[in-house]
Amino acid sequence: MSILTSKNVGTIDRVLRFVLGVGVMGFTFMTPNPGEWIADAIDLMLGVFGFSLVLSAILAHCYVYQMFGISTCVSE
Repeated sequence: MSILTSKNVGTIDRVLRFVLGVGVMGFTFMTPNPGEWIADAIDLMLGVFGFSLVLSAILAHCYVYQMFGISTCVSE
């Protein structure tokens, strides 16, 4: 079984990840940055974190879960 086809994120987990990820990415676009490099760096890190949450929700696969052997999927 390929890594991209093995699902280890359940439905509730996927919805929460998607909503939280979109919220975090939206927050990074809504915060005013007057050109401060530290604020820009924090926004970039939050944006990447939000994007990774959305991506794991879409793919239903989390690499951190895979490392620790966790699965929130219901067995079929």
